[in-house]
Amino acid sequence: MKLLKCRSLLIALAGLLWISSCMADELTVVVSTVMATYDKQTGKPVVYVIFPQASYEPLLQWSQNNVGKMVELLINSQVVHRTMLKEPLYDRKLIFSDPDWTDLAEANALRRQFVKSPHGQVELRSSSQSN
Repeated sequence: MKLLKCRSLLIALAGLLWISSCMADELTVVVSTVMATYDKQTGKPVVYVIFPQASYEPLLQWSQNNVGKMVELLINSQVVHRTMLKEPLYDRKLIFSDPDWTDLAEANALRRQFVKSPHGQVELRSSSQSN
């Protein structure tokens, strides 16, 4: 009986580890601020997405696991933008840009997508797609 309990516990733990590794590629998080502006260094349009302090730990862990990967921003389960994650999100800020954006209108189009997010929640997902 004791052996059966130990085996059941081992199977349950293995299942949880498998599930958590699958979920490590995705993170649902609330957004506190979205702002379209021009990047001070490049002069190109960008969208700053800032996350609340309460999201710091999960956001940092997720970003550390996904540095160097293509990241998708999903709103209402729809991919609205992709970007390469270059470094961990130590400051709770993710910057989206696009080489095709020539003025703030394109950046504002992405910013307006956030209005559609239920309760300010978005999903971040690492993508198998590469640039």
